[in-house]
Amino acid sequence: MERIITILVNSGIDPKKVILDHINKETLEIAWGYGSWLGLSCCLDKLSGPEIVSFYREYGPDRFIVNSEWGFSGGGNRSVPKVVVDLKASNAPLEDIQKMVFNNAKTLFNLPV
Repeated sequence: MERIITILVNSGIDPKKVILDHINKETLEIAWGYGSWLGLSCCLDKLSGPEIVSFYREYGPDRFIVNSEWGFSGGGNRSVPKVVVDLKASNAPLEDIQKMVFNNAKTLFNLPV
């Protein structure tokens, strides 16, 4: 992650136009410091809903984009709805949940939906 961020900084790319994906507990702090969007790729065998809830509690919803991947164990196609359930169970406001699973991506990619 440090090498990727060094390359990005040296290229002069605006961090607000970058998404660093597959963030985990080992890469979160340095990626957060760069100032980009952070992709939280959840699946059964990598990043879990409870881990995403802990990231949300510490950093808030503003730069996270929750997405899914199939993962080695499969079943990743249901990961985002499971994260929504975990966030609701943690009493996260619905506006924060919507921001993390929809609105942040809409903003980054300038989607007309």
